[in-house]
Amino acid sequence: MYYMELTKHFTVLRDISDTVDEYLGRELYKEDFSMENEIVDAYYPKDILGMCYHIVLCELRDMGVGIAMDEDDLLEDIYTCGYVYLVRKFVDRKYFVSLVKATETLEELDAYLTTDEIKPNLLQDLVDIINNKVHSYELNEMYYILESTYTNNTFTDYIKSLIEEIKNNPTDDTITDDTDAVAEYTKHINTLRHLAKKYSYMIIKRLHLEDSIDVPKLNKLLRDYDRDKLGGEIIGIYSQVDTEEDDLPLDKSILRKKYMDIHHKNSPHHPEYWLNQDNPAKQRFTLENLVLLVAHHMEPGTTVEKFKEEVSETISALAGVVLTPDLQQLASRMGDGIVDCIESDPDLEEE
Repeated sequence: MYYMELTKHFTVLRDISDTVDEYLGRELYKEDFSMENEIVDAYYPKDILGMCYHIVLCELRDMGVGIAMDEDDLLEDIYTCGYVYLVRKFVDRKYFVSLVKATETLEELDAYLTTDEIKPNLLQDLVDIINNKVHSYELNEMYYILESTYTNNTFTDYIKSLIEEIKNNPTDDTITDDTDAVAEYTKHINTLRHLAKKYSYMIIKRLHLEDSIDVPKLNKLLRDYDRDKLGGEIIGIYSQVDTEEDDLPLDKSILRKKYMDIHHKNSPHHPEYWLNQDNPAKQRFTLENLVLLVAHHMEPGTTVEKFKEEVSETISALAGVVLTPDLQQLASRMGDGIVDCIESDPDLEEE
């Protein structure tokens, strides 16, 4: 069930509807709730929200999307209002364009639109095609209301115009320039690089591995650590998608998965690198790799529980792949050797 707090409804509707934004910004609802030509100051937020969703339903009808439900019943429940929001968000010009680009579904959508097949509910067809690529929570939730929607030629023409817009400008503009975000992200990555080096050498010292470590190789691994995120235009993307936030917009969430997968599969301090069967340039697994696999989990904001869990997951993922039973035990000892620093090292405090 898709649920948002009442106040969040107002925020997200203003983002996708200029009319709602103006309605709330200019406080036009005061006129709607006036009594005998007197403007009153007492009204319930839920009533104002109902007026906002009435505006949204009118916009959907103008676009060629109808919902076969009584409007009063539809707007009576804050849950069903949330589904209306998902529909309006999906067909928003800017959002739909960015979503198609992020999911790389342009060719499939274009081919489907040019078929002679009758499309009584093009909206559901579009969701089906895109969701087959991403299996999104929001898109899955939309199916609750899609069974009650229908579309007409106006909507078909609208979507065709958006597809043409994408064909004429295929560049993914989901990510916009944000110099502040880039500067903050650069600082964050440099902190991670500092911590990776600090705790790699602490592991070596505490477990007395000095005679076993190839220092030049370890230093090269440390120099390369997360450097792929800092080059050229790519840093602008990572600065906006390399986050653990759960409420990223779907288009950015898709980009996050795409680029984090690329990073993980090409970085030897992540298990995915060693599990990737399609990497012909894969290194030979060494003790230096093991040190960094453990040390890189020492990040700002970590906790004892989180660190132990992440190290355990790494060991489990690579057990029998590159980690023999002896190396698994050694990795556990490495984690145990530095875990006491988490609550005392100021470098590990939340950024």
